[in-house]
Amino acid sequence: MGLLRNAALKIAITAAASTLVLTACSLPSGKNPNYPHDAPVGGQTIVEMEQSVVALPGIESVETEGHNSLNIKGNTGRHIKVVIEPGYVVADEEAFVTFLVESLWSVREGYMPNASLQLSITANPEDEFSIGAAVIAAGWREPDAHTRPPTDEGWSSTAVNVSERTSGSQWGIKNLERLGDWPGTVPEPPVDALVPQDIRHDRVVPPVLTRVDLHTW
Repeated sequence: MGLLRNAALKIAITAAASTLVLTACSLPSGKNPNYPHDAPVGGQTIVEMEQSVVALPGIESVETEGHNSLNIKGNTGRHIKVVIEPGYVVADEEAFVTFLVESLWSVREGYMPNASLQLSITANPEDEFSIGAAVIAAGWREPDAHTRPPTDEGWSSTAVNVSERTSGSQWGIKNLERLGDWPGTVPEPPVDALVPQDIRHDRVVPPVLTRVDLHTW
């Protein structure tokens, strides 16, 4: 009888486990309906956005993340990581960062960002490009915002506020007014935002002087 009871117990446990697995698999995995997400029209997909950024001359790689999750407070954002090709430098920093910000805002997939848009750039160390300073220059952050210089490897990162909160800094409200409805319009790629290093620094090559012998006839 003991063996039979043990066998029956094992069968019962196995059946219960199978039921639990089936139940877990059938649980809904959709997004929180209380937060805007996955707009049916407008903007662009994540793949389209990444392709438009990496198509800029001088961009080596692009990676985005953070569009499918909410933190415990219901906050979410997007993060884009861009690596610039060796030999290229940022010539028009305001146009470059504005293109990145507007590109993130134009993505219709996932949750609508309600906290921040994170920009991380790995540039050529010799260029000393700071994404934080560029964002301030482009008017996406307050002029007195604290920024960190790029690392020795050329990496720098900053966040653009897109929060609707009216307490504290009002920069999120200003940025949302500037960006418009979500998902935003797909931005036009900037022209000559990144250029080969010699062009950006306007290196002047002095003319070659040829010696001319003057003869008196």
